[in-house]
Amino acid sequence: MSLEENKAALRRYYDGALNGRNLNVIDEVFATSVISHGKEVIDGNDTGPYVNGTWGAEDEKKLRTKHLDAFPDATIDYDLIAEGDIVASRWSVTFTKKSRDKGTIHYFYRFEGGKIVEMWYMW
Repeated sequence: MSLEENKAALRRYYDGALNGRNLNVIDEVFATSVISHGKEVIDGNDTGPYVNGTWGAEDEKKLRTKHLDAFPDATIDYDLIAEGDIVASRWSVTFTKKSRDKGTIHYFYRFEGGKIVEMWYMW
């Protein structure tokens, strides 16, 4: 896949699943098994994958469902840069929870065949 095709896939994920609340888009973009370098939180505690853990579309849907339930008005703005099979993103999320808040997150995704197969992230 080309750089632009990989960036377009990531845009589908951000615009369709996160901002558009259509979590079925995740199946189009995430492989069934993704190498995850970092930690996510599922079920309210540290039960997500750890460094060199595996993560897939179903895990991503579960996590994003919890995020969208907790922050139903959350929106993200993002920038993408691609080189080779890696797409880097920096996104800011804005949401209301008692008071207006905002956070910035950096992700790096490696693509194969148009799907995310490996990811790194920093909060």
